[in-house]
Amino acid sequence: MAMTAKHNIETDRHNDIDSMAKGRRRWLWMPTIFFVNSLPHIVVMLSLVMFKRFGMDNGKLAFTLSLPFIPWILRPLIEKAVTLSAFAPKTWMMATGFVFWISLAAISFFIPGAIWRTDIIWLIMAISLAGCVHSVALEQFYVPHFFTMSKGIHGRTCIILHGLSLMLGIGVFAMFAGNIEVITRSKIQAWSTVFLVMAALFLTLWIYHSWSLPDVGSPYLTTKRVSASHTHFQLSMFRVFSRKPVLQVFTFIFLLPEAFVSKIGSLFIIDAGHNGGLGLSPQEFALIQGTVGMLGMTVGAVISNLLPSSLNRQILRLLMVGSVMMQSIIYVYMSHTLPGSILFVNVYVFVAEVCFGFGLSSYQNEFLNANQTSSSNYSTTMALMAMSMLIPGMVSGYLLEATSYRLYFIIVMACAFFTFMITPFITVSSDEDEKPKSYL
Repeated sequence: MAMTAKHNIETDRHNDIDSMAKGRRRWLWMPTIFFVNSLPHIVVMLSLVMFKRFGMDNGKLAFTLSLPFIPWILRPLIEKAVTLSAFAPKTWMMATGFVFWISLAAISFFIPGAIWRTDIIWLIMAISLAGCVHSVALEQFYVPHFFTMSKGIHGRTCIILHGLSLMLGIGVFAMFAGNIEVITRSKIQAWSTVFLVMAALFLTLWIYHSWSLPDVGSPYLTTKRVSASHTHFQLSMFRVFSRKPVLQVFTFIFLLPEAFVSKIGSLFIIDAGHNGGLGLSPQEFALIQGTVGMLGMTVGAVISNLLPSSLNRQILRLLMVGSVMMQSIIYVYMSHTLPGSILFVNVYVFVAEVCFGFGLSSYQNEFLNANQTSSSNYSTTMALMAMSMLIPGMVSGYLLEATSYRLYFIIVMACAFFTFMITPFITVSSDEDEKPKSYL
């Protein structure tokens, strides 16, 4: 009996040691894998600045850089392909990491070419598709299996890691591009160099993750389970669109203001003064949008994550929609006053991004979690969100060309007001008869 007790104590002690060792090793790869996961967003933002510096008009620019949302609309199918395949999750992560760095190197190679624009667009689409696969593998396997901390800390940690990744990727590389432009006096050489440096960095991370990234169980399922999962997938999609139609309408229109602001707000910062923009340099854009803006979005998301769960849902929804409306109001104010002080622009953008980060995180906590009874529900809702970003984004540049920055942001504010009007009619409740979300 004593020997058994001693054995149990030794076993528990070894398990604690193993758990601490895994916890220490987790921080060897978790921050860097989040940085890699943020690459599609980083590339789109950098490409926006680059295309604008190369003289692309706002209509074509916004249309072109909305196309990378297409793979995310296909996320339900991509998720099933990943989770039902015979390949291990690490294999998917390494394959997408390879696509990342080789695509960045190819972008650097094609920038000086005569037909660089078409080639780069296809490469950005390849990065977006690989990014969707990478995100599925990360969310479905690595985050749930290797985050042993509490749910609240887990969520805040993911938010902070994502925010730091965007700050580093957008802020540092946009700043680097602007400085290289000044030194070489060549926009083409500057941006080619930036993407070449990014390719070298992501190649290094790819090699590093081949060693540090842990192996998790293969997602492969038997034929019988695959068939059952496919049936559940079809039923989940039917439930998402038929049982909560008002919720799905809200899902689509909630992000309309952000879809209209996301690219045009950045263009407003770097567009010339005679076009109604602020006319700031890539270095100033890196500070304002890439660093201060991303910090604000992270702060807003953390604040939302810290709200007590006992908060009245209707109040939360009004705060959520009101914060997104406040973002558009701030851009209306900036487009009319055209602040000349960099300090004031930083403050305005910081507050606007805090509002958006709060609204988006509150939306995810309130509405996406209601669809997390299965990964298919969650993934389908994510696809609908991507569609709500794609369609307005494709027309946003042309709408801007037909109006002006001042009138454009007023239209965006009207969209936010319409969302605010239908909020009282939204009801969300989890399906108690369904099992909790499964990552398989």
